[in-house]
Amino acid sequence: MDAATSGRGYMLPSQTVVWITPPRLKHAMNAHFGPFSSFDPAPYPRPAGFDGLTVSWPIDMPVYVNPPYGLELRNWVAKAYAESQRGARVVMLLPSRTGVAWFQHYATKGVVFFLAGRVHFLAPTPGGGVAKPQNGGATFDSLLLLFGYGPPHMATMVLPQD
Repeated sequence: MDAATSGRGYMLPSQTVVWITPPRLKHAMNAHFGPFSSFDPAPYPRPAGFDGLTVSWPIDMPVYVNPPYGLELRNWVAKAYAESQRGARVVMLLPSRTGVAWFQHYATKGVVFFLAGRVHFLAPTPGGGVAKPQNGGATFDSLLLLFGYGPPHMATMVLPQD
């Protein structure tokens, strides 16, 4: 049994900061907020030498971002907000952690949609592939944080996920 996957074929939540958006959820967001640019500032797997935090993001189409959920998450939210100040429209899929500093600071600057139900993320597998987790979904709630989509407000949204 592989220690990284515990025999499940996917990484356990505590072993990864990468949570891959399920196609149906991304399609629903694309239909609601898009169409999205093909530019992905936080791609998986990340190409060697690429850092979405250091490049300019497109302003001609909305940018969808599902950043790594590790310690650098605040940097991703700050970057998304900075890009919106340049004219970009940004939709971020984030863990719903309302008590943390990045949420407290940036939620009042954008539009927040709390997603009903837990997202059934795809998880990275060793070697750069993806597998659907068999655990029934994330162990945390999720939200969408939008910049460049009008005045700040909060709401709940139901989007298809599976």
